[in-house]
Amino acid sequence: MKIIFYKGTKFGGWFSQLICWWTKGPYSHTEICFSKQATLGYLATCQQGMFRELMITSKNQLPKDIVIDQDNFFDLGNRRLCFSASEQDKKVRRKIIGIEGEKWDTIECVATLDEERKFIFDCGRMRNMGYDYIGLLGFVSRKLFWIKPAKNKWWCSGTTWKMLKDWKYHKWTIKMPPSPNSLYRKLAGREQPLRRLT
Repeated sequence: MKIIFYKGTKFGGWFSQLICWWTKGPYSHTEICFSKQATLGYLATCQQGMFRELMITSKNQLPKDIVIDQDNFFDLGNRRLCFSASEQDKKVRRKIIGIEGEKWDTIECVATLDEERKFIFDCGRMRNMGYDYIGLLGFVSRKLFWIKPAKNKWWCSGTTWKMLKDWKYHKWTIKMPPSPNSLYRKLAGREQPLRRLT
């Protein structure tokens, strides 16, 4: 499992560039990215109808570049299951997306396959909540206007922060969801992967 940060200043469009400028850093978006094994398990579970997900409910609805061979093996390529709040999707979602390595920076998290499966299931608590544009502006303006995040809406690094906090990764001293760049600064610079606190 990884936390991945999108290099918005280099590869992003105008919205990504705006977030990077607003939050004073190179990153415009974050995702929790699950391992290949966890992604395959998720896809197999979706095939059995145990999850109701956007575009992942049957073979005919899988992304076109995910191939299923005769033995029902999924060829994922560079696609992985990810979890975040997405401005493009307008909501919090679990989704299979392509991860092009040069566009993302990565922070590794230590998790067993069983822990990843439980983590994926737990992410479902926030699924389909809206994207919090007002809270996003609050990175800067809440200090002046007391803008607070909505209870039922999130932005990308907010969902990452909440799940890592709920699963006791890192000792958090911040009470408000951070920006993508603030989150990276909190987690980066360590020699070892991120581990759950005991």
